Amino acid sequence: MSLITGVGAAFVQSVLPVLLIGGLGYLVGRARTLDLAPITGLTVLVLVPAIVFDSLARATLPRDLLTRLVLHVALQMAAIWVVTVLVARLAGWRGPDQGGLLLATLFSNSGNVGLPLALFAFGPDGLAVAGGWFAVMSIGSSTVGPYLAARARLGVRGALGRVMLQPIIYAVAAGVIVNLGGFSLPGPVANASRLLAGGAVALMLLLLGLQLARLTARDEASGAALATVIRLVAVPPIAWGVGRLVGLEGMAFAVAVIQASTPTSISSALWALEFDARPALVSAAVVLSTVVSVVTLTVLLAVLTGR
Repeated sequence: MSLITGVGAAFVQSVLPVLLIGGLGYLVGRARTLDLAPITGLTVLVLVPAIVFDSLARATLPRDLLTRLVLHVALQMAAIWVVTVLVARLAGWRGPDQGGLLLATLFSNSGNVGLPLALFAFGPDGLAVAGGWFAVMSIGSSTVGPYLAARARLGVRGALGRVMLQPIIYAVAAGVIVNLGGFSLPGPVANASRLLAGGAVALMLLLLGLQLARLTARDEASGAALATVIRLVAVPPIAWGVGRLVGLEGMAFAVAVIQASTPTSISSALWALEFDARPALVSAAVVLSTVVSVVTLTVLLAVLTGR
């Protein structure tokens, strides 16, 4: 199969379904002015913790694989941090400026974009691996994310205090306890968890479209372009190299690389806005990286799946 045919197949089978659902949210957001605060709050307070808890509690990944995923997330984040800080210093950015650039590059949209991509490209087994990667990344994005955004304004102690208020932290802890302890959830709790997690992906994609409809890449265009180059051009080879380093292979390797290479997380824009850490820059990076990722993820999927 030629590269062009493979790229086309990867786009139709994996990227297009994500675009269709996110695009529907975007069209609704452009057509009507909706109050996104309750939807976003519901997503952050209930749905994202639910899918993280469900992914961790039900994870049947071998401990060895889960360990490798933890190493992959941690090491690629450390490498991205170093690259971003070096670039920020070369640009003369400090404080909230540097924090904003880190928010735009460190955290991938492995929930809204990565989970559906893994499901469409690799099936339920791929989704299980992607859920494990997403759960590990969620620990970082729900702790390091608000800390980075708040540190310059609130100081270390204030930033840590805000981190401890995030429900996803307790969802992670509960999921890990259930999984490692070998506990079985009561039937009603298990069914409720499954229902919430099952609807979370679609709603997260719709919310992504709704939020993108309100953002513009015109402001902070140069900074957003810089963040997008780091996130979509520099990160894939970093994720690839780290994946080989920690011993990931086959489908697990492909899923980990895809998860790491998704565009800037919407949650980064929310943290930047709440703590005034260059919110225009981070929001513009979300828009620009999401648009450009249609091409980069399609090509990457074609290469990883051998299409």
